[in-house]
Amino acid sequence: MGDHDNPVTCLSSFEHGDFVRDIFLHYFGCLTTVQRDKYFETLLPHEKERIEAEKTRIETQRAHFEAESETNLMIDRLKMSLVDRFPRLKVREEPLPGTTKPSKENAFGLNAYMVFFKNSAPFTDGRYPDKFPDQRIAVKDLLYDKNKETNPLMQKCGDDEIRYFHLPGNNMEWIEEAMARYYNEPRPGYDGLFRRSKNPTKSYMLLRPEFWRGQQHGGRHDAIHARHMRPRCDIISTGKVDSENLENTPKNLVLFMPYLHWETDRKRTKFDEIMRNIGESHAKEEFDRLHNPLKANANGTAAPANDTAAPANRTSAPTNHLTSKGILAPASKVGKILYRAALLSEAIDNYQEQELLKTYLYHNPPFHPRRTLDQSYYWTLKTTKKRDRDQVVYRGTAPKKQFMHSGEHRKPGCPHCRMDSRKVPRVIMVDQLWLWILDGNTIITSFPKRYGRNKPDPSAVHKSIRMRLQVCRKDEIRSAYDLALIIIDQCSRVFFDRTKTADRQPQVMDLFASAIGNVTNGQTIASNHFWETTRLVSDNYKSRNPVDDAEDKAKSLLDINPEGKLLREITDILDELHIMINIKKQQHRVFKQFRKHIEHIFAPQLSLAKEIGTARPKDITQDADAKEESANPAKAIQRVDSIEHDRMEKSTKWTLEFANDLAADLDDRVTDLNNLRESAEHTEKALNDLLGLKQQQASVVQARKSVQQTEETLRQSRSIMLFTIITIIFLPLSFGATLFGMNANEFEGGKWTFRQEVTYMLPISVGIILTSFILAFSPFTRSLLFLIFTLSWTWFVTSTRIYSLWIQFKIDSQHLTKMRRDMARRWKENARAEKQKRRENKEKEKDTKRMVDMRNDANGSVPPGVV
Repeated sequence: MGDHDNPVTCLSSFEHGDFVRDIFLHYFGCLTTVQRDKYFETLLPHEKERIEAEKTRIETQRAHFEAESETNLMIDRLKMSLVDRFPRLKVREEPLPGTTKPSKENAFGLNAYMVFFKNSAPFTDGRYPDKFPDQRIAVKDLLYDKNKETNPLMQKCGDDEIRYFHLPGNNMEWIEEAMARYYNEPRPGYDGLFRRSKNPTKSYMLLRPEFWRGQQHGGRHDAIHARHMRPRCDIISTGKVDSENLENTPKNLVLFMPYLHWETDRKRTKFDEIMRNIGESHAKEEFDRLHNPLKANANGTAAPANDTAAPANRTSAPTNHLTSKGILAPASKVGKILYRAALLSEAIDNYQEQELLKTYLYHNPPFHPRRTLDQSYYWTLKTTKKRDRDQVVYRGTAPKKQFMHSGEHRKPGCPHCRMDSRKVPRVIMVDQLWLWILDGNTIITSFPKRYGRNKPDPSAVHKSIRMRLQVCRKDEIRSAYDLALIIIDQCSRVFFDRTKTADRQPQVMDLFASAIGNVTNGQTIASNHFWETTRLVSDNYKSRNPVDDAEDKAKSLLDINPEGKLLREITDILDELHIMINIKKQQHRVFKQFRKHIEHIFAPQLSLAKEIGTARPKDITQDADAKEESANPAKAIQRVDSIEHDRMEKSTKWTLEFANDLAADLDDRVTDLNNLRESAEHTEKALNDLLGLKQQQASVVQARKSVQQTEETLRQSRSIMLFTIITIIFLPLSFGATLFGMNANEFEGGKWTFRQEVTYMLPISVGIILTSFILAFSPFTRSLLFLIFTLSWTWFVTSTRIYSLWIQFKIDSQHLTKMRRDMARRWKENARAEKQKRRENKEKEKDTKRMVDMRNDANGSVPPGVV
């Protein structure tokens, strides 16, 4: 599920003909160098500008990679592989342009998007490249250029204009710089979280701690995935609180809202590794700074993070089978070329964002990275690596290990293997929308894109916003709040817009429905097997001719592992649905606040519209109005007031109706998730009921086994009792027969007759047998005899003071056991002490002997005859 059959297009292994979905991708991905020039001439001017800009970016990126030792190593390995496979190939060494490395000062070469409306109609500013709604500007020019003539953010916005600026990442420093540029002020300073500035600027009032840094959950020293802005929407005044400049109806609004998106598992894993390496480097620097300041400040400051976090890009050369990381590497020369080219391409795609993370991840204020579904909810966990690989979406988009083929390296791959190789495991991510509406006409947003470049990416939220704006109806965007509603809608409708199926975005709702259906199917099979096994066991129990197989099948009733696996899977599904519903409820709560605030903002306009004048009757024609206005100027003023009243009222009602429709859509999306949860809960209840029935049936089986064992024990006890009775009867008789068979003088030398012997044997045997039966089968007799013996023995012990002596000595079994252990331990300790003493004496004797030998050697070295 989640993958759809698409028409053959660019980057496909098959010919796609004239079907070109993306000109940019077709130019760089499908055409050879010779074909590109001819194709380039057929493009439109703005398409040519895009191609040229990409060529410049590639050259710049190549210069950066070849300037760094570690990334240059990847390039050298690729060149070596090419020369090894094609010895006659000459690798071109073209001169590279002198470029500046992506850094904080140039905003890492990233671009911000701009959208303009004028008189409620799309507008393209000719000073910037591209057309509405795809106009871009370098982030460094938008944030760090303080020239009003060239920075559109600092220019005044007309009453009939609407502006929208988007920053590609949740970077708190960028937001502070953007607000400072908007108000043409220096970046606001924060002396402390609860300490107000003496002379607060407008940018500080807009981003004061209770609306900005104070809303941040987690900080630089907490887990990276704990960072997020608390979901809320507030209306903010930029006037001073203690002055008369406080706005009665402020038009500045801030909104923080989480939303769902997705990412490939490989990209997520790669950037997790990058952030972990950056974190380890940062922790080492902090440790050196606190415990070894001389080492940290040897060169003035500690080493920057971008010099110490390099291991994230380290890759080892492929060997014949496995790399140093245990990854299967190709053995053929062509395979090595493709493998190393893929590694280099991936590193190039990740380069800008990696440099951004190195600079801002532990900056003050910190950068907010993307979070997985489990990281957003279980933010207290140190790592969620295992949980991320257990997502429903991951299991639905990754190849199943139990069905993967292995060991067939020489034969061509089967269709199943080819299909598995094309699967791209994906996971659900939780991103943040930061949105500001300034002065009712300017919108600034900040939310991340997917990791890397990922072009083209129709599922990107800002791409979806621009595509939505391209098909806007006439007068649909009448205010900045209408545009904000579209932005909120596009953020919240990810995974719920069924019309977007042409990219790799996972169809989350279908994947969850499929996963629940699989578990439900497994539950149905397990239930049918349970009842069938129960029937067989019951029939076998009632049958006079039991079947051995039924007993073996009954053992399956004692195994809950199959149902336990299904229950664990449905519990994981419910857990993820709970997190997603929780995020949707946060969206609904934030939007409810947003709608309340815009109603409050529009309230004065509605009141003013009612006070301007009453509407004229609709049946009066324009000609009659013109004649009446020419005769009476007051009527003309009243007509203008009426037109203004209608315009303001219609615009306000349009926005409020749009907000109501979006609120209904949000409710529908929550309802869709609740329907999935109800289905999963029904399956979970069925599994719990099945496990309960299985436990009860297991108890019944065990009870039957116990009854069978009891009956068998009873039969055995009866047999033993029969043998015992026979033994009791014949033991005295055999003893008598043996006794009288002896040639003793008392028996007259064996001359007794049989009658005489029986006369003695029978009465004695009968007496012994009767006494034995009485003792064996009469509890009263046994109790009476035991009572007599106990009383007699007690009287004897107490009368002879034996009991008093026993109490005086207080000797019992525990005391004797303790005495035994103590004596054994004491003897062992003495033995060890004696052994240690002997060892020490031997060492002393050796030392003494060594000293004596040394003296003798010294005396023996004196020449004879010398005194």
